[in-house]
Amino acid sequence: MGAAVRTSYIFAGLIWVLLLGVANAAEQLQFGPPDAWVEEAKIPSPDPDKKHAPYQFLLLDTQSNFAESRTESYVRTVIKVQSPEGLGAAGNVALSWHPDTGEVKVHHLSILRGKEVINVLDQGQRFSILRREPNLEAATIDGVLTAAMQPSGIQVGDIVDFAYTQTLDNPVFGGTASHTAPFMNSIEVRQLKVRYQWPESRDMKWQTSSDLPSPKISETKTGRELSLRLTDIVPPTDIPENAPTREYLTGLLEISDISEWATISSLMAPLYQSAAELSADSLLKAEAAKIAAETDDPVKRAERALRLVQDQIRYLFLGIDAGAYIPASADETWARRFGDCKAKTVVLLALLQELGIDAEPALVSSSFGDGLDQRLPSFAVFDHVIVKATIGDVTHWLDGTRIGDRQLKYIVLPGFNWALPIRQTGAQLEQIDIPPLDEPAASVFLEIDGGEGFIDKTPAKGRMIVTGDTAILLRQQMSVLAQEQAQEARTAMWQAIDPDIEPDQSDIVFDEASPIATTTFSGHIELEKISRANRQFIKIPGSRIGWDVSQMEDEVDERTAPWLLAYPLYRQDVVTIILPKDRPNVMLKGGDIDTVIGGVELKRKVHVEGGAVTMTSSTRTTQAELPANSSAIFISAMKAAYENDASFGLPKTGQSKNEKELDRWKSQELITAEEYIRRGSAFLNAARFDDAITDFSEAIALDEDNSAPFSDRGLALHYLQRYDEAAADFEQAVELDANNWVGVYGQGLTFAHNENYAAAIDKFNASLDINPDYLIALATRAYAKIELDDIEGAINDMRHYLERLPQDIARLPQLASLLQGAQRYDEAIAVIDRAIAAEPVEYNYFRVRADIYEDAGNLELALSDYDQVVKLSKKSSTALNNRCWFRVMNNIELEKALKDCNQAIKTDPDNINAYDSRGYVHLRLNDQQNAITDFNSALAIEPDLAASLYGRGLAKLRIEDDSGNADIAQAIELDSTISSYFEEYGLTE
Repeated sequence: MGAAVRTSYIFAGLIWVLLLGVANAAEQLQFGPPDAWVEEAKIPSPDPDKKHAPYQFLLLDTQSNFAESRTESYVRTVIKVQSPEGLGAAGNVALSWHPDTGEVKVHHLSILRGKEVINVLDQGQRFSILRREPNLEAATIDGVLTAAMQPSGIQVGDIVDFAYTQTLDNPVFGGTASHTAPFMNSIEVRQLKVRYQWPESRDMKWQTSSDLPSPKISETKTGRELSLRLTDIVPPTDIPENAPTREYLTGLLEISDISEWATISSLMAPLYQSAAELSADSLLKAEAAKIAAETDDPVKRAERALRLVQDQIRYLFLGIDAGAYIPASADETWARRFGDCKAKTVVLLALLQELGIDAEPALVSSSFGDGLDQRLPSFAVFDHVIVKATIGDVTHWLDGTRIGDRQLKYIVLPGFNWALPIRQTGAQLEQIDIPPLDEPAASVFLEIDGGEGFIDKTPAKGRMIVTGDTAILLRQQMSVLAQEQAQEARTAMWQAIDPDIEPDQSDIVFDEASPIATTTFSGHIELEKISRANRQFIKIPGSRIGWDVSQMEDEVDERTAPWLLAYPLYRQDVVTIILPKDRPNVMLKGGDIDTVIGGVELKRKVHVEGGAVTMTSSTRTTQAELPANSSAIFISAMKAAYENDASFGLPKTGQSKNEKELDRWKSQELITAEEYIRRGSAFLNAARFDDAITDFSEAIALDEDNSAPFSDRGLALHYLQRYDEAAADFEQAVELDANNWVGVYGQGLTFAHNENYAAAIDKFNASLDINPDYLIALATRAYAKIELDDIEGAINDMRHYLERLPQDIARLPQLASLLQGAQRYDEAIAVIDRAIAAEPVEYNYFRVRADIYEDAGNLELALSDYDQVVKLSKKSSTALNNRCWFRVMNNIELEKALKDCNQAIKTDPDNINAYDSRGYVHLRLNDQQNAITDFNSALAIEPDLAASLYGRGLAKLRIEDDSGNADIAQAIELDSTISSYFEEYGLTE
């Protein structure tokens, strides 16, 4: 045990080395026939379908006799050579055993050539016995002997037949017997035979994994027998990826007469108890006294004891004592300053006990600890031993074979899952609980200086702090690198954070007292920029949170195994981007995030303050696994979050020039109120509302009787959604001058904001009466009339507006939509055609026309326009979704609709409308389960999406799930017209 006693399942020679116990010492092989209890198997004929393979593994026959005092294990392998390349598989015959724990009898080594049987041993060929210690470079001395032979004369077409028996008996096991045979379905063999027999005196229990057939149980003259035969095994190919380790343990057959785990615990206890006892003059007692003198804090005492064991005792596995189960004494290990996990555990136990800390050894499995509670009790499942220390009400799991542990709070031992404390009275398995991290294990602080603008490479500097095992591993790796290699490694670390970081200088510092590493850099970063309309958007590095789940999508439909999450994980990013000195008007895109998706906690906040954009984000896992049945919702929600990166928009170059002119004007000293009003108006038109408010306030201070700065400041405040302040300014403006049409218009805006549309229209009328050329009041009045269902009045206002301002092409689609609502389709088409003629590449105009054609019943022309929208928008997610929705609502070309929706989601995973549309496609196709999945995906992002609630309700009712009624009721509560809308398209229960 240590790196050791791993349950050895060796297939080199394609056999299992059965860890059943310890036998009498035997360094020489014995020879002779098998004992009478062995049943000889018939060699199966080769598989003709595999005649072109280099070789065929025809037979693997394993039989075990659990006798009263020992266990005998018979193994026979038969391999046929079919090509020169296959000679290597059959021409290297070897078996291994512990000379102090077992004896081996070779029964035969034969070459079968047609009907001829060539007895290799009778020809005088002999095994060479070697003590190879193949793992010496891995600090492992196992004492294993290997008997090897290269039989001469093997030819293509020969069959090599080899059989032997190993006799085992281990007093450590207290007379118990157990065995585990895993991965039996992973061996490509013509026939596999497993057989166990035992006397009546043994109460054997057995179990198999679900992928194996039930074994045959029969009575014998002296007891019972279990047998299992598998033929033409084809190793499984559908092995799940990124699954808990228990999902990989297949082809498993276990048998044991150990009734409970407590038996193993109590049998091992005397070995560790005696090994941890210190002599009166023990040097370890002196070490414990030094620690006790340094501190009386039990946590710090435990930390110092653990550090002593990890730093002062080098690791060397010794597997030559009773099958690697008996630990060396603490004093002996300290004297020679090397030892394996057993030895290190014993030294740590002795120190902790001397320091008054409650501690006991605990057996664990480093390979298959996950699911250990579902296994039969067996010594062979454990391959490692650690320490369970209890300080106050907190349990700490400590491993003396690790390196670099300095503080208990940072120690996480993942992978073991379960531990068996070694206790005189016996103990049961205990789950090793790993709570979610409450502090980031990795924190990245990045500062980007865009004060001079965002050129190709922007100055940047960063600091990254990592803790725990990552810091320990970093220290180990960096300690062996040359200076140039270390520089490359530090650069790679930062480019793993963002590949566009280019460090000019970097450094890394390790904390001597804690497992903490801090790396820094200064240099440049090339920021990703995207052009949108009149702005250039710059992506914020590190704003993507969560992770890419595209690799999960291929398995989601067939997945039955849980997904293994990165746990425990907690990463935090803080990115500060200094804005240009001209302080441009910044627009944020991406939004804040605060959600939990399938045990992954995601947070992000972006804000502008003090001339900088600052983003803080974090990804933290709160559970280790994701159930398979949660995959679809998890993937959908995680993709939406991951793809929703944050960015900020700055005015493009042309507008930036105007901004600089404004800044130069802003730097000038003004004297009169009129000067401040003129400059404030320029700021207002440039959407620099804060600057506008400042200038209008200065004008008011100079001339408090002038109504103009009040009304104009009111507009700036209204655009900043400071509605109460805006209303006060509008009132003051009108009080000073009843003919101030801007102030009166502003009063109308206040009424509209408060949803008093009739009063708003009265104010817009009054504003236009004062100044008929104030056309913004005319356009705004049209929108107020729409809210009062005065469609004809809105149409007249919009027509009048466009007659006065025909160059405002953007208003034409609004008028066309109003005419559509009045069912004046020909007029609507004529208006939108004007817009298309003026701007033939504006795809949104084609979308408006498609909607009008659909309402008019001309589906062919509508679909043609939707095709144009998709083309001109370069297959944007929104355009694809709109065409999908058109097809599904009109129940045409449903397969093409599904293709559109799939592409829309692939293009933009956070397009909730596309999930909703695809749900209705599945509903049309009578695929209720996939419909429900898509509606769930949409609702996971927007829980109050009435259309998805209604669609999910229909799908549920169609599969007789009465909870669909609640979904429909909730949808109607959110939108009272939704039922009639979908009934119009034939979508009913």
